[in-house]
Amino acid sequence: MIAAEDFERLFKRLCKRFGKKMNPDQAEIYYDCLSNCNKKRLDEAIDKVIRGEKYWPTPGQIEETYLILKNKSEPESKVCEYCEAGFVFFQMNGKRFANPCAHCNETSTAHLVAKMGDIIFWAYQSTQQKSDGSPVFRSNLNNMQRIKGAMFSVAATRNPKFQPRADTELLQCNT
Repeated sequence: MIAAEDFERLFKRLCKRFGKKMNPDQAEIYYDCLSNCNKKRLDEAIDKVIRGEKYWPTPGQIEETYLILKNKSEPESKVCEYCEAGFVFFQMNGKRFANPCAHCNETSTAHLVAKMGDIIFWAYQSTQQKSDGSPVFRSNLNNMQRIKGAMFSVAATRNPKFQPRADTELLQCNT
């Protein structure tokens, strides 16, 4: 979570770049939407927006840039036709989740999932452990198990309006 003072500093840079003055109510909306972001990564996202955007960004555009940078920090993550930046976005019980895509990630420290149509499946096998004892999961598309209640999120398609939110979580398998 980013502190209000740090957010104000980042937001002032954004306003300066776009020649925009925001009233406190508008700034509060941006803070509410982005306050769950990591300070360093949000700073990187704001820098990217400052360098690359022509027009004043919406909170969703900043969040999207933030999540893309966050997802790219996974070194094994690649992009395929089933995911966005190496992650499958889906919804379950009113929450949004993003787990590594089993189609384009060979291994991960998080449970891998696969999307077939609108259905989401667990698609991994636990094969080894890191030196610290944490598990490593290997992609396994031959033995998939449906995640009950998980539905593909239309927002995760290659739609230009795709706007992942900063409150997206990683789903852990309970089996």
